[in-house]
Amino acid sequence: MELIKPFKAFHYNPQLLKEISSLVCPPYDLMSREDINRFKKKHPYNFCNVLCIDEYHNYKDLSKKYSQWIDDGILVEENTPSLYLYQQRFRFENKNYSRVGIVGLLRIDNKSVIFPHENTLPLPKKDRYYIIKNLKSNLTPIFVVVPHRLRILHTIHTLYGRKPHFIKFKDFLNIDNTLWRIDEKDIIHKISKEILSKQLFIADGHHRFEVAYRYFLEERHRFKDLNYILAYFTDWHNGLLVLPTHRVLKNVFNFENIFTKLSHYFKIEEIKRGKIENILSYTKDIAFGIYKDNKQFIIKLKKRNILDKILNKEDKIYKNLDVYILHRLVLPLLDKKDILYTSSLKEAKELGNKGNLSFILKRPLLNLLFNIAKKGYLLPEKSTYFYPKIISGLLIRRFEN
Repeated sequence: MELIKPFKAFHYNPQLLKEISSLVCPPYDLMSREDINRFKKKHPYNFCNVLCIDEYHNYKDLSKKYSQWIDDGILVEENTPSLYLYQQRFRFENKNYSRVGIVGLLRIDNKSVIFPHENTLPLPKKDRYYIIKNLKSNLTPIFVVVPHRLRILHTIHTLYGRKPHFIKFKDFLNIDNTLWRIDEKDIIHKISKEILSKQLFIADGHHRFEVAYRYFLEERHRFKDLNYILAYFTDWHNGLLVLPTHRVLKNVFNFENIFTKLSHYFKIEEIKRGKIENILSYTKDIAFGIYKDNKQFIIKLKKRNILDKILNKEDKIYKNLDVYILHRLVLPLLDKKDILYTSSLKEAKELGNKGNLSFILKRPLLNLLFNIAKKGYLLPEKSTYFYPKIISGLLIRRFEN
């Protein structure tokens, strides 16, 4: 049985809807209630209208709307099973990037080659379970990384880059998105064969992956290929950006007391010139930035052997991972449970000026993350932010009887 396979995708009907940029949206977990309302107002058929539940949590109404879109030809099904080459061209910190990957179905009942890396939370899993149960579809691909270079991926990108595209548009983040349909059986076979020999790392979509596996166990005899999930695959190349997710402690007023507690384990230095994110990028120490009321600080672990006393034998695999040390050592010292998460450095600094305290983290190293994941260990939730995310509303996989 193949690890990945083509599928008959549902997508917006190009005969009825031309401006796809007004129809797509981010993944459900990246949007606040304000974001959801804003995307819903962009267009009556914006994908937010079926991806995200409203404040009344009526999943049956959501299912009816989704089915009505299909009945009305808003969403249409492809005639033949295909894979899709997906390119995102974007600009980040004054540099241009291009990331390419494949969208197809991933087998989920072969866990010896698929490695998650983050803990999951119960409420998002509950929500996504009701979505999959009522809409009987994978609405957004999970994001999977092969931690090696895939030669076939870059070969077909060179080949298909000269062919007419299937979908092309600039999205809400000013990212250029281009998709090409791959329906040639020999190329599909080559892609499947090369990925078959690789280990896979779940970069984004842990909640959806767990929910899909649960639904497969419950309904495996009801639908065809339910042991597959819609997935986007990419490899380890320059367009694969892994950003940190910064932590913001809310309502922090006794700043001096916090520094007193941190000083037991950390050296604390105020930074009056330069940017803390640049300084963090050069240090090899366990270190964090702190931003509070327009002041910035670097805290560095005084001695590595401190971790030997704090971490037990199993925990020592995490000793070089800043985000784990933050959760294991720093946050318990401060006894603060009201935490906001943001991948935006700008937002983290802005929030640090509003009675809060922001912890600025270094970019995580992908090889370190994968080495931890393949040994069966998980990171704290929201430890990574793979940028850019995969857009919702481009390709949908509806379960077949």
